[in-house]
Amino acid sequence: MHLRHLACVLLVLPLTGCLTSTTLITVDRAGRGTIEQTLLTSPKTPPLTLPGLGGAPPSESDFTAMAAALGPGVRFVSQRPAQAGGFTGSIATFAFDDIRTVRLRPDPTAPPESAPLAFTLVPQGDGQLLTVTMVETKAAMLAAAPATTPPLFGTPSARAMPPDAPAFGPNLADPNVAQMVKGMVEGFRVSVALQLQGTITGTSAAKVSGSRVTLVDVDAATLIANPEAPTRLQGALRPGISLTELRPQLKGLKGIVLEGPSVTVAFK
Repeated sequence: MHLRHLACVLLVLPLTGCLTSTTLITVDRAGRGTIEQTLLTSPKTPPLTLPGLGGAPPSESDFTAMAAALGPGVRFVSQRPAQAGGFTGSIATFAFDDIRTVRLRPDPTAPPESAPLAFTLVPQGDGQLLTVTMVETKAAMLAAAPATTPPLFGTPSARAMPPDAPAFGPNLADPNVAQMVKGMVEGFRVSVALQLQGTITGTSAAKVSGSRVTLVDVDAATLIANPEAPTRLQGALRPGISLTELRPQLKGLKGIVLEGPSVTVAFK
């Protein structure tokens, strides 16, 4: 997930509970597999500029373009309408022949220049070792940041601010603000998981269920409801901070799984 978008989720300024995005990547030992992406929006929010999210029904060319953005060789297979909890959208399935060509951005609303998840697959013993990596350098985060951030972030020009700038955003330590924010992000969720076609023999990931590994899972309402979250986030979030620096503040909080910057999964 692009850090600017994660910060927006955590500070809940521009997102206001509009999106549920669930991505499941299934891969076999040969590196072939599928990507099933569920994208849903609330009817209370303006349509997003993504296929299947409000507005006119998406065309096949829209999904073909989405496949191209997922990496060379990724192709569109099918799509069907979907709805859950008052949210509506679509479930699209894509296929690939080599997981190493896939470039997936956990947040589908992130700009094209944001860092994607990258994959490598190499033989290990009688199985395979899959590595998922995400670039998290401060330089990349700042380069991808907008020239002007929303005024509520506390500064009109975050790009020009030094990495050690003071904290920014709404005062989450104020119970009234925290309650308002919780209502704004109800239903906002972004998740990415791996489904291995085989048996996992070892992994550095923390959340594993059978042959499924969770890479990213951000449930904004649950996160903000954590009693410790306001204090931790208020002092940590600032322009220029990297995900590597932010992870210690997120550790142990309910509502968020954020693996990386590198995750390994051995399976056979």
